[in-house]
Amino acid sequence: MSVLVTAITLVMKNADIETKFSGGLNGFRSCVPNGTFGTDGNLCRVSFMNPADVESFVNLLVKNGFNDAQGGQWKDFAVVDQNNGPTLPCSWIEWAMNDDRRLLVWLKGHPIGEVATFPAWTPKDQLTLVEDTKGLDFVGTKGNLLVFRDKKSGEIRYTPKPGSISETGVLEGKKATTSAGISFQTLVSNLLGRFRGK
Repeated sequence: MSVLVTAITLVMKNADIETKFSGGLNGFRSCVPNGTFGTDGNLCRVSFMNPADVESFVNLLVKNGFNDAQGGQWKDFAVVDQNNGPTLPCSWIEWAMNDDRRLLVWLKGHPIGEVATFPAWTPKDQLTLVEDTKGLDFVGTKGNLLVFRDKKSGEIRYTPKPGSISETGVLEGKKATTSAGISFQTLVSNLLGRFRGK
């Protein structure tokens, strides 16, 4: 089995959740602040659109005894970007983009198998985050995201609103301080800056 990666996804081993998280898997599931919990029986996944929400959930994991990154690699959980895969190396997962351009993660040494998503997910709901809006028509907004439609394919794409997140203050909880748009990859890089070099 494998788990689906959408936007910014945190991936953890079920066995670690059972031993480290108060209340085990059921306790963990009840702490997920949105409807994106999913498991393939080996791994759990939780996704977020906003790096500040990722930070909050990472803090919850660390508070419950999870180690983040050590020696430039993910230890007890991994942060995975839907476009580029794990944001740091992780020795216990494997990953690939499937034929539908969806990123999948599975426990290393196990078959990829069927894909575990989350209850509200359908294939048409896949959020596709983009860095470049060339060739896209602006449609509107959704929360802190700008919504675009691809001129050729008609597919919906998203990018963060300009100034919705500070380039330098993502992890410190500072309010947005820039009016310039920054790419999704920059958001993820800023969010994960604290993990690099540990």
